[in-house]
Amino acid sequence: TARPAPYDLLVKPRLKGDELTLDFINQGRQGAVFALYPAPGEAPLHYTVAAKSRLSDVWKVGPAGYDLRVHGPNGALWHLRGDSASAYEVSLSEEGGGRVLEVDVINRSRTAQTFLVGDLAYGDGLREVRVAAGDDRTVNLKVGPEGWYDVTVAVRGDLTFRRRIAGRFPWDERTLTDPAIGLADPLAVEVTLGAASATIDEPILLPGRPAKVTATFTATAAALTQLEAQPVVPPGWAIAPVTAPPASLAAGASASAVWEVTPPAVLPDGAAYRLLVTARALAGDRFAVADGELAARTAPVMAGHLLGEDFESLAGVLRPESGLLGWTAQAPAGWSVVNASGMPQGTVRLQGWTFHTKREWAALGAQDREKFTRALGIVAVADPDDWDDTGSPSRKGVFDSTLVSPAVPIPAGAEALYLAFDSHYRQEAPQKASVTAVFDNGTEARLVFYSADATGNDNAGKDVQNAQVTRRFAVPAGARSVTLKFRMYDAGNNWYWAVDHVRLDTRPISG
Repeated sequence: TARPAPYDLLVKPRLKGDELTLDFINQGRQGAVFALYPAPGEAPLHYTVAAKSRLSDVWKVGPAGYDLRVHGPNGALWHLRGDSASAYEVSLSEEGGGRVLEVDVINRSRTAQTFLVGDLAYGDGLREVRVAAGDDRTVNLKVGPEGWYDVTVAVRGDLTFRRRIAGRFPWDERTLTDPAIGLADPLAVEVTLGAASATIDEPILLPGRPAKVTATFTATAAALTQLEAQPVVPPGWAIAPVTAPPASLAAGASASAVWEVTPPAVLPDGAAYRLLVTARALAGDRFAVADGELAARTAPVMAGHLLGEDFESLAGVLRPESGLLGWTAQAPAGWSVVNASGMPQGTVRLQGWTFHTKREWAALGAQDREKFTRALGIVAVADPDDWDDTGSPSRKGVFDSTLVSPAVPIPAGAEALYLAFDSHYRQEAPQKASVTAVFDNGTEARLVFYSADATGNDNAGKDVQNAQVTRRFAVPAGARSVTLKFRMYDAGNNWYWAVDHVRLDTRPISG
């Protein structure tokens, strides 16, 4: 039994230009708290509204639009999605005496539109209504004797606009508990992002390069018809269909659709983007809406820096190892590896600095190698731990190898340079590691130094795992170029160092 509720709540959106105003209205006998979720995964904002009162708040609508969820007491829900170009709105009136929900659909666009008004849970099906430009129409939905409703309004041909409103009529009488509690959603959507390349396994976006987005649709409870779906991506991104969504699904069946999504050629380093696939269908006498989404970050941009190296140019020369792609001792163009003359021979694929896919290197025995999540695809590796696994070369001498960058021209007038690289380092005595800037005038500056000592270094004798290392260093007078040297030395059967995304610039580097 559901007891009489003191709540009579409304949320009214008002869009003007790039501002969305929300009115939180409490017409009931008791104060109420509205919890607004600005985006999936974000903490809510709370609005406490006294009885017979209202509050308002304004949201700035950015290029990606808005996707707000508001929860209130007694099962109340308002899901508001759209963008600044949306010319549609919805208002609801609860005609309790007639047990009818009046849904007023408003078309402020310059062309006639078909609105879809659907009952998501209580069996009143889907209504389609054509609304002329600048006009509005009312659709009546039946509400059961319990007084609960869950309705969604959409627009044919526009899957970005959505209004979903759920709740219970404000009756001063006992009714039944919501009969839709525990009712399975008839449509489920799961979204995956394909591997960015043959070497990069993560769901990552490469600027200017297409990525395959796959959505798998499942009819969880009943057969589905009139299924529609599309990705929702930020402005300026291109979408090209590869495999169309299914038009229908038998109960319990699944099928997939694939799109190529291409971000712009220039993106902020390391930014995260929401990739959303929204879908709707008819499930017998129920309308069904569902979303699938994932958060994908962008790869750091190597172009536009004085030096930018992610080692991905080596993809074509990688050798397989134990069925995995792969590794090479060949350095990228302009780079070199210098092993000390007395360094003994150990495991061939780890003889000094070598280059490996993350999947192949992590398969060597884990030991936290797999935790280098900042890296992507191919990484530069100095691994005396596994170097010593073949023939125990540390009994004869030490691991001492230097990865040397090309000579990088220094722009005239530059007084300082900025270095950034992703690094994954494990420490054990007597192993040491350093990064040194060597200028063409003979000046050297040690930028990074790791050792097992508690002081006198940059790691206090500890691991520095999965970190972005940044340094600012001065340009000496008369210097016209600089070379970077990454050295791992005095090492036996110790640990390892891996680096990726090496960048040098005249300005600070982030991402």
